[in-house]
Amino acid sequence: NEFRPIGQRPQSEAEPVVRKVLPGLLSGPNSVREIGVRIASKYGITDVGPTLIALAKSVEAAGEVRAEAVRALSELKDKGLAPLVDELLK
Repeated sequence: NEFRPIGQRPQSEAEPVVRKVLPGLLSGPNSVREIGVRIASKYGITDVGPTLIALAKSVEAAGEVRAEAVRALSELKDKGLAPLVDELLK
């Protein structure tokens, strides 16, 4: 067996696969949700903004998940971030 590394692929090739599994990641246990939020941010998947806002507001989600959701919203430049921050600071 000869080692033949695969060359680096464009990030855009992974996005469709990420989109398929993302709902499951964001609805899993806290440790999985946190990874899902990071992945959404990394791949620039902006349509999960409402889900990230819901996670940030959720008292059932771990603090790390909630903080990661706010960070992801910032990175994704989601227009719902400012109202969310105002609400969370009340």
